[in-house]
Amino acid sequence: MSIVELTYNKISTDEIVEKCTHPKGGAVTVFVGTTRDFYEDDTTRKDVVTLSYEADEELALNEMKNICDEAIQKYEGLKAVLVHRLGEVGVGEVSIVCAISTPHRKEGFKACEWMMHDLKKRVAVWKKEIYKEGDSEWKANKEFYEDNIPEKVNLI
Repeated sequence: MSIVELTYNKISTDEIVEKCTHPKGGAVTVFVGTTRDFYEDDTTRKDVVTLSYEADEELALNEMKNICDEAIQKYEGLKAVLVHRLGEVGVGEVSIVCAISTPHRKEGFKACEWMMHDLKKRVAVWKKEIYKEGDSEWKANKEFYEDNIPEKVNLI
């Protein structure tokens, strides 16, 4: 079973864990993405005050469901949940939650990593960083441009 949602409201991780729990599951693995207070690359560091997310909602929800369904198939999942926030998301607030119920934790960790990677690679959600200095910038997901797949990553 797959559950996906786009919301302008604050995300409750407790509600997501409850939705994702399955009687045959020994683990509910959860990734929570939050807004950090800075952007940094090789040459620049800027103070972030908020993020703004936009989406093609129909396309995003369809692809989020595909990702959940695929994760269930690939990682022995029982239930999978993806919830992404839209609109303004302040520093420290939750912007995305990825959860999967699996019989054992190992599959859950692998599944969450794969789901987040593919979400950033495949889902029509766009992020704008708004800086303390008053300027802003739309940010591209590096995963959208790379050919690497999570299976090539060695997990501990």
